[in-house]
Amino acid sequence: MSSSPESIVLQYIAEMRALKATGATTAETSFYPPIATLFNHVGSKLKPHVVFSTQVSSTASAKQPDGGFFPVIKNSKATGPIIGQRPDRGVVEIKPAGLLLPALEHFRIYCRLFMQSLNHA
Repeated sequence: MSSSPESIVLQYIAEMRALKATGATTAETSFYPPIATLFNHVGSKLKPHVVFSTQVSSTASAKQPDGGFFPVIKNSKATGPIIGQRPDRGVVEIKPAGLLLPALEHFRIYCRLFMQSLNHA
């Protein structure tokens, strides 16, 4: 499959449908791989490149979001994210499809507090 934006989105939708059709998915975590693929494709087009990682460890974050965006920092010893690096390009809280946005208001507050914790770390 080509890597045009349209084909990447269509691939994401196809993967989501295939997973849902199994009837054996969880509300959130079963769908992490397709969204990680989508985010990492977009991140590979940015300068500097950004890598999306699901299940961000508590050592990288004061809270534990469902995923985080990390810049790919190239130095003489590494070509990928630095171990223990914080998700300073943002975090993601993934919720099941159909959840109403007003129910997510507390996540707006959570994200603000998380970003403040990055600035004070």
